[in-house]
Amino acid sequence: MVRGRAIIAVAAALPIVFLLGRPLPARAQTKIRSSQCCPIKIKKSGSYFLTDNLKPGTNHDGIDVDVSAPNVTIDLNGFSIIGNGKGSGVGINAAAATSVTVENGGISSMGGTAILLGGQGVARNIQAVGNSAGGGGNGIQCAGSACLVLNCVASSNINGDGLNFSDSTSGYKDNVLNGNGGVTSGVSGGVNMGGNVCNSALCP
Repeated sequence: MVRGRAIIAVAAALPIVFLLGRPLPARAQTKIRSSQCCPIKIKKSGSYFLTDNLKPGTNHDGIDVDVSAPNVTIDLNGFSIIGNGKGSGVGINAAAATSVTVENGGISSMGGTAILLGGQGVARNIQAVGNSAGGGGNGIQCAGSACLVLNCVASSNINGDGLNFSDSTSGYKDNVLNGNGGVTSGVSGGVNMGGNVCNSALCP
């Protein structure tokens, strides 16, 4: 009788074991195509990725993330957002949203800032080069608190900082900054978490 109960208990547990052993379903991703440009409006939380380069015109943003869309990931997927060096357009404007991650690509020649993040924003593996050419803006900027910038290059953003943070709740690590036009170090605000290079020397 005891043996029979043991067999029943094992059989009942098997579906749970198999369920726990299954891989979690992949998070659905939404394609961003150049034919939608520009600006491309993101109004829902989720994961998005580029399928080709985006080329916003004068005074146009590349991608805007709405306040109604927290927890968004934008994977540039090795592609770039390329402006024409005029006006005030922002490459990715997520200042109104929280917990937005931008990663894996380049943003260049925007008239304004390359990436503008809100609170808890993350920029990772980004090359922000030659932006703010229209007279204002920065390479990567956090307009909120608790942002993180990792493994990015911010170079030749001629009228602004390479990295710009609103306060010391944000941090940056393993970035390279060179030839930006704002503060001498290339970084304004934030906490240096190590491994950052500013104009051929370790960041202060």
